[in-house]
Amino acid sequence: MRVLLDMILLLAIFLAPWWLVVLFGIALLFVMDRFYEFIIAGFFIDVLYGNKIVSIYHFDLFFFIVAVVLYMFFSRLKVSIRANV
Repeated sequence: MRVLLDMILLLAIFLAPWWLVVLFGIALLFVMDRFYEFIIAGFFIDVLYGNKIVSIYHFDLFFFIVAVVLYMFFSRLKVSIRANV
């Protein structure tokens, strides 16, 4: 199942708009445990479609940083939701 979802995410990187890939990745963060592929997807988006508009000190890996931050945030959120339920 995980491999199939990874393939769908990879296909979405090439065919879907960026916001749909991010939403799909966030949904997979909730469903899957330790979904590191979301960080890799953020890196692929930057490598394939990175733009020079969002450049902080010539660091152009915007989606990669966003993916890392979202991964850490949703990992902690998942733990706290499971602890309170």
